Amino acid sequence: MKTPPTLLKPQTLIALSLMCTTPLTVYSQEIITQLETVTSYGAQTALEQRQQSPNSIVVINEDQIERFNDTTAGDVLRRLPGVVFGGMPGENKDVRIRGLDKEYSQVLINGRRIPGGGEKREFQLDKLPAQLIERIEVIRAPTADIDAQGIAGTVNIILKTIPQTPLISATAGLSYLDNGDTKPNFNMVYGGQKNDFGYLLNFNAQQRQLLKDKNKQSFKADGSADKSEQEKGEKLFDEVQFAPSFNWSLSPNDQISLEPLFLVSDEEQTKEKIKSKKDGSIDGKELEQENKRRMNTALYGQWQHQYGSSNEFTVGLNLQKNKEDKEKEKNAYKGIDKLDKIENEIEDKTDQEWALTFDNKRFIGEHHTLVTGIEFIDKERSKNKNKTETKKGKTKEKNEGKNKYNIIEQRFNAFIFDEYTISERQLLTPGIRFEWTDTDISSGTDDNRKSTDSFWSPSLHYVFNWTDTTNVRASFTNTVRRPKFDEMVAYVDSKDGTLDKPDKAGNPDLIPEKSVGFDIGIDHYFAKKAGNVGINMFYRDIEDKIETRVNLNPVSGRYEEIPENFGTAALTGLELDTSFNMKNYGMEGLTLSANVTFLDGDITDQLTGNKTPFKELPDYIYNLGFDHQLTSSGMSWGANYNQISVREGEEIKDGKRTLENQGMQKYLDIYLKKSFANGIELRLSGQNLLAVDKEKFKTIFKGDGSIDKFETELEESNRAINVSLTRSW
Repeated sequence: MKTPPTLLKPQTLIALSLMCTTPLTVYSQEIITQLETVTSYGAQTALEQRQQSPNSIVVINEDQIERFNDTTAGDVLRRLPGVVFGGMPGENKDVRIRGLDKEYSQVLINGRRIPGGGEKREFQLDKLPAQLIERIEVIRAPTADIDAQGIAGTVNIILKTIPQTPLISATAGLSYLDNGDTKPNFNMVYGGQKNDFGYLLNFNAQQRQLLKDKNKQSFKADGSADKSEQEKGEKLFDEVQFAPSFNWSLSPNDQISLEPLFLVSDEEQTKEKIKSKKDGSIDGKELEQENKRRMNTALYGQWQHQYGSSNEFTVGLNLQKNKEDKEKEKNAYKGIDKLDKIENEIEDKTDQEWALTFDNKRFIGEHHTLVTGIEFIDKERSKNKNKTETKKGKTKEKNEGKNKYNIIEQRFNAFIFDEYTISERQLLTPGIRFEWTDTDISSGTDDNRKSTDSFWSPSLHYVFNWTDTTNVRASFTNTVRRPKFDEMVAYVDSKDGTLDKPDKAGNPDLIPEKSVGFDIGIDHYFAKKAGNVGINMFYRDIEDKIETRVNLNPVSGRYEEIPENFGTAALTGLELDTSFNMKNYGMEGLTLSANVTFLDGDITDQLTGNKTPFKELPDYIYNLGFDHQLTSSGMSWGANYNQISVREGEEIKDGKRTLENQGMQKYLDIYLKKSFANGIELRLSGQNLLAVDKEKFKTIFKGDGSIDKFETELEESNRAINVSLTRSW
């Protein structure tokens, strides 16, 4: 019987895994001989990578990433199954896998967490250009070697790796935003190997623009029109990114690799907001100017050593720093031109960490591959935000307690898992991960806190290769969501202390949310991996759910708005995806693709038993697309249609409970590519051609539960046209 692709010998599976994550790995002769019997990883399609994975993943490769000529990683991810983004339309920076809020999604770069500056521990994907990326993996159920902070899922972005043959590639492009300006971009890739040294230089520079046009209308509780606001704004980005990679083969058994990373984004934002009374007359005006710099620098190094005939030991040292500096000034006017006050804001945020990692892979006989590892991580995050208000010549501070803090997290992680080949058609991967975190929180108050938490994360993945082209998968996983940084700060900002205007407070006693997850699915591949049909069902049960509540403080006798672990939550879903090559139906070069995700979930208050929906969780998300290769003319073209259902949600802010309904969103993207002689490619794409609007309807309640007001919001987006010319040597 032929060995199924997913159930190759453990040695081969590990070797393939190593090739996936580390370029130019040197293997023992035994492993090299085995690798010669299978397709090299670099030549595999995304579907082959998906089929051979021991856990449930979705993969897109470099060709799929380049099709729509996207500017950022977020633009690429928007078309993947179950993925949505928050924020203004077109600003695809905070990914939400399976519709959950951004704090439930984890972003890795080359398998490593990267600090992103967000309070919810998110990495903003608009900082990473699509030109640096080789492939993207959406990990639905993690194995024990992956950080457990991904309840909804994990996005693993693999940057371009060292080529086997010399490569020089240059791309120049222009991006035009409807009603905006034309912005340039440039990318240069240079790489190859000389004797035992491999190298890759990947440089990118680009400018981007985002426009904002938002209208808000308020209504009184009786439904009569009240105040309104009109806001227009612009964001301009100047960005430089550099992602080189170097590899030295010191001996047949030793290899050293270095991967620096440099991402810098300078952002200039302007806003104008006009406030009107219910009769339409102008009530006031705000002019805002903001300058922000976001910068990530990192150096990743590792030494790999082969010992014996079936063992590999790896030591890694990772140094990372994220820094964000922001200056903002807002001038508020009474009427149209009478200056009322000036607000100034200066904010500095820094995330820096170092990590030392050790792991060992041991091939035991023909059936077991045992992987063990430990990680030491030291992370420090600091935030210093100063706000002042100048009115009638007098300046006073307007700071909140959560705006000044310093947090040190020291973590020890350990894991072990075994890829156990039960039979030629069955693979079992049991594992367990332990994460221990010691946290030291200091703030502008004298109430500094220390806390320690530990988390055991057992996992179990089973693959049954029913036939050579059909896999059945099942996974059991444990994952975690850690609190927001500013939620853990011990502070109290005094307001009125009433239900309508409660004090605001942090909660250093928060503990991480914990989730138990189940995934089960079937994947069928056909037409020599040119097509597939997949179905996956999942369930997440979340304990210690963190939500903001308004409670009466028994000591002060005042009401406080405070985050707390107050209940449980559950999320269920169904994911379907397919791609189909129409060659056998007389349509050479045409591939049809589709995916749809159905979602349902709610949050339960453990005291009252009341259920509320997850914030902005859609009922469904789907994509329909096609790609048509016209081989004779060297052309290809395609399109993708993306639709996100109506979304509802509930949150408490400033003492008021808000129910929100967000309208359906529809996106349409198209692309056209023409290949010429001498390695020249011309690409043209149109994105968001339907110019989707973001519509919201809000019902806002007072502290006593009565309706305070209604609000409607309409935010318009812009079409984008991208053109690029690439020359490869």
